[in-house]
Amino acid sequence: MKQITSERTSSNKCVAAVGCVVTVFLAVPVVVLAEPGGFLDDEELEALVRKVVISVAAVEPIQLQTTDSEEDVRTTLEELKELSPNLPSEMRDSLLWYQAKCLQLLGREQEFRQIAREAIRRGIDAPDFYTLEIWMVGEGGGEKAEARSKIWNEHGRIVPISLHGQNRDLSYAPRVLIDPYPPSVPVLGGVGFTIVDSLAEIGELYEEIGFQREAINSYVEALYSSLVGTDEERGRLWLKIAELEAQQGQMRLAIRAYLRSAHTDKQHVEAAIGGIQRALSEAPGEERVATEPRWKRETVVRIAELYRKLNLHPLALAVLARAEGEAGQDLSKEKEATLEEWQAIVERHVQVYGAECHLLGHRVSDVGDWSRVHVLRPSDTFWKPEDLSD
Repeated sequence: MKQITSERTSSNKCVAAVGCVVTVFLAVPVVVLAEPGGFLDDEELEALVRKVVISVAAVEPIQLQTTDSEEDVRTTLEELKELSPNLPSEMRDSLLWYQAKCLQLLGREQEFRQIAREAIRRGIDAPDFYTLEIWMVGEGGGEKAEARSKIWNEHGRIVPISLHGQNRDLSYAPRVLIDPYPPSVPVLGGVGFTIVDSLAEIGELYEEIGFQREAINSYVEALYSSLVGTDEERGRLWLKIAELEAQQGQMRLAIRAYLRSAHTDKQHVEAAIGGIQRALSEAPGEERVATEPRWKRETVVRIAELYRKLNLHPLALAVLARAEGEAGQDLSKEKEATLEEWQAIVERHVQVYGAECHLLGHRVSDVGDWSRVHVLRPSDTFWKPEDLSD
C-alpha cells in the first residue's frame, strides 16, 4: 500500500492522488492510505468510520474475567490494527488508547509501553494511559508501590481538580492524626451534590454565556474528577464535548470525544459515527459556530458559588476578576467574600501541614496572590486545542 494524500472535490468525494502533494480543504491535513487510484466517497467513508466505532465500542472497560473474553479482546485489537493505517491522521491518533487497552488486558507489556510512551509524550489521553499503567504495574509493595506512586503523582499533576490531584497535594504533607482535618481541596462531594454534577453545571453555565472552551474544560474535568456517575451520564458528557469541539473546528478533539462517547455508552454509537463522518468531511469553518461571549452577572455569580462549594476558590476569583475586567461589572463584594473563605482554608492547611503544603498543585509558600494563581486545566495539558488561526 502507498501513502496517499487527498483533496476535497466539488462532488464531495475524497480522491486519491499518488506521488504528489495537494491542498487539503479540511481543518487539518488528511492522509489516507488506500490502493493507488482509489477514493473514498461518502458511503465508503461511513463504512470505514462505522467499523472503527463498533470496534472501539467493543473494547471492554474492565479487566478480563474469562478466557473467552481474552479471545474477544485479541480479535478487537487485530481489527483496530488493521483499520488504523487506512484512517486520516486525526482519527488514527484517537485509536491509540483503545489499542493500548487491549494490549494491557492481554498482558503484552512491551507493546503497551511503546504506545503509552508515545501517546503521553504527545499529550493524547494521558490520564487514561496513566490508569492503564497502574493496572500494568499491578499490586504489591516495594518497587511496584513506588512505581504506582509516581504514576498517580503525574496523573494528579495534569488533573489537579480531581481525587488524584488532591492525593498528590497531600503526598507533600506530613501524616498527622487530627480531628477535624482541614477542608478538602477540592471537595469531591457532599449532601445532595458531587464534584461531577457541580463541574457539569459549571460547564452548562459557561456554555449559556458563550464561553465554549471554558465549558469544555469543565466537562472534561467533570469526567476525570472522580469515578462518580453512570456510563449513561458520562457518555452524554463526552458527546456534548464532541459537539462543542466540532463547533470550534477542533476535529481531532471532536473525534476523540465521539469515540469515547461510544466506548462509554453504546447507545451513542450512531451519533459518534455521524459526528466523525461530518468531522472528516467538512471544509474548515463549516462546522464552526461563532458565539458571542456575553457576561451575565447572575451567571458569573452562580459559577463562582459552585467553585466555592467545591473549595476551588482560585477559579472563582479568576472568573469574577475576568467578568469585572471584560464587562465592567462590580463584583468586589463577591471577590472579597471568596478571598476571605479561601484564606481561612489555606490558613487551616498551613496550621496542620506547614507552609510547604500544596493546594491545587501549588506549594502554598510560593503563592503570593491566590487571585492570580493559574490552576492547570485540561486545555493546558492533555486536552489541548490546536491553533486554527492560520
